[in-house]
This record gives sequence, C-alpha cells and structure tokens, in this order.
Amino acid sequence: MSWGLIIWLVILAAVAAIVAANWAKTLKLAESLKVFYHEVAFEMTKVVWPSQNEVINSTVIVLVVSAVATVGIMLVDIVLGHAVSLIFGA
Repeated sequence: MSWGLIIWLVILAAVAAIVAANWAKTLKLAESLKVFYHEVAFEMTKVVWPSQNEVINSTVIVLVVSAVATVGIMLVDIVLGHAVSLIFGA
C-alpha cells in the first residue's frame, strides 16, 4: 500500500467521523427543538389574553401619558432654554 493511499484513507476516515458527529448533534438538536415546541405550546394554553376593552383602555392610557410627558418635557426645555439665554445673554 502506498503512502498516498494511506493518507487519503486517514483523511476519509476523519471526514466520516466529523460527519457522523455532526449528524448526531443535528438529531439531538431536532429532538431538543421538538421538546421546546411542545413545552411552548403547553405554556401558551395557560396564557390569559386581555379582552378587547382592556387593550383599548391600556392603549388610551399609554397615549395620554405619552402626550402629557411630551408636553412636560417641552415646557421644561422652553424654560431652561430661556434661563440659559438670560444667563449667557444670547
């Protein structure tokens, strides 16, 4: 047997080992994903979704609070801008 053939056989065996190891990892990953999916589906059955009225009320509250905060920040900005103008005489 020539050295060239032996080297090719060693390389082929190494590639086969790598492929086999990756195949095992792939199967383990697929099983893990299957278990994860079933656990997520089970947990989703426990979720209590808000009613349409609760969603609308929460949305209105968020919009009102955002508008009030925006106006408040704007007023603080205006007052501080005028104060800086008075201090530095711009």
